[in-house]
Amino acid sequence: DRSVWSMAGHAIFGRFARETIEAAGASFDVVTLSPARRATSAGVRRWLTAAIDAIALLYGGFPVARVGVYVVPVPGGAGDPVPFGSTWYGGGPHVLLYLASGAADDDLTGEWVALHELLHTTMPSIAVEDAWLSEGFVTYYQEVLRARGRFQPPGVSMQLVEEGFGRGRAAQTKRTLADESRLMRANHAYYRVYWAGAAIALKVDVELRRASAGKRSLDDVMRHLSRRAGNVVDVSAAELVADVDAWLGAPTFASIATPVLASAEFPAVDASYAWLGLGVRDG
Repeated sequence: DRSVWSMAGHAIFGRFARETIEAAGASFDVVTLSPARRATSAGVRRWLTAAIDAIALLYGGFPVARVGVYVVPVPGGAGDPVPFGSTWYGGGPHVLLYLASGAADDDLTGEWVALHELLHTTMPSIAVEDAWLSEGFVTYYQEVLRARGRFQPPGVSMQLVEEGFGRGRAAQTKRTLADESRLMRANHAYYRVYWAGAAIALKVDVELRRASAGKRSLDDVMRHLSRRAGNVVDVSAAELVADVDAWLGAPTFASIATPVLASAEFPAVDASYAWLGLGVRDG
C-alpha cells in the first residue's frame, strides 16, 4: 500500500525461512533469518502464537488482518532470550524480534518483547514525539496481558509495573513529560517516557472503571483506537486524546494526561493503587 512511500519499513534479502501463522483471525508472515539458533521452528511458533492469543484477549481477536514478523537470531543466551524488538509500518505493519541464539523453546513463551511489539501494530502509528502514548500504553498492557494470558500471576504483573514506575521516577529531570517525550531519543529518556506514559494508562484505566462502576475500562479505549490501526501517516497524541474523549462523551483522557504532560514530576499513582486495593511496602 502507499505506506511504503510515507513510513519507514524493511525489506529482507538473502537466506531465510518463511511461514504463515494463522491465529486470532489474522495472518502473520513469519520470516526467520538464517544464523544458527537453539530455538526450534515449533518453539518459535508457540512463542509467537502465545503472544498473539494474549493480545486477542483484549480485542476479542487480533484487530489487524496481516502482520509481518521478522525473527533475527543474534548472539546471546537464555538470560535475555529476546534482547530487543521494534515495530514498523511502511509496507504494512511488521515487527523485528531479535532472538538470542542460545535461547531454548522454554525460554520464549511469555516473555514480554514479542507481546510489546505486536501490541504496537494494533494501535495507530503515533508521532515519534508522542512516545508517552504509544510506548506508555503498550508498556502498561504488556504486563496486564501477561497476567491475563497466565504467563505470570497478577501480583507479579503489578510488581513489575511498580518497579517500572520506580525507574521512571529515578530518571526525572527538570523537563516536562511533554518535552522529555519530544526529546526522548536525543536524551535517551526512555524510562521516564515509557513509564510515565504507563502511569497515565493506569490512571485512565482506574478512572474509567471507577466512574462507570466497572462498565468501562481502558480496554474499551484500546479497542476504539485499534480501529485507526493501519494509518499511513503518523497521527498526533493530541488528536487521539480528543478522539477518545469525544467518543467517551467526557474529557477523561485529557483531564488526566494534560497536567501530567505539563509537569516535571512523575505521575502520582497512590490514589489509583488505593482504589484497586493495592499498597506498596518496602518496594
